[in-house]
Amino acid sequence: MVACLTHIAANYLTGRKEAKRWGTAHESIVPYQAFETKDGYLVVGTGNDQQFSVVCKILSLPSLSQEPRFKTNKLRVQNRRELIGILCARFRDKTTQNWLELFEGSGVPYGPINSIQQAFSEPQVSSLLYLAYKRENGTESNISWMENCLTLMWVSSVYQII
Repeated sequence: MVACLTHIAANYLTGRKEAKRWGTAHESIVPYQAFETKDGYLVVGTGNDQQFSVVCKILSLPSLSQEPRFKTNKLRVQNRRELIGILCARFRDKTTQNWLELFEGSGVPYGPINSIQQAFSEPQVSSLLYLAYKRENGTESNISWMENCLTLMWVSSVYQII
């Protein structure tokens, strides 16, 4: 997982700058985090000023992207607390599904935070699931498990039900 640290690792290795904990938020891109919706959570990442403008339109807050304190990412980082407060209030107005539909095709990175049940219902995940039957004491029971998603050349996966 250290390889996933990217700019955080670079900051530490070049300047010994210890990272702060931001939860789901990004240290230097705002907004880029999870937001609570009416019934769950949605992650939204605005990687540039144009995407921020699109997000503001989706949220029916188009003038927000033109406010001087939020006009650039640098200013949004400086005014993070105030901006996130405004966005959090707005995201709670609709369900996750409503927001997913509004963000579809927007060009802005977004996605739901799924429960385990929702995650295992996704087509990409369910294609890795197996269902087997185990006979024990004269009764059959279902056993589900997930195949290793890494496939190595010349290595086959063998599963044994005991």
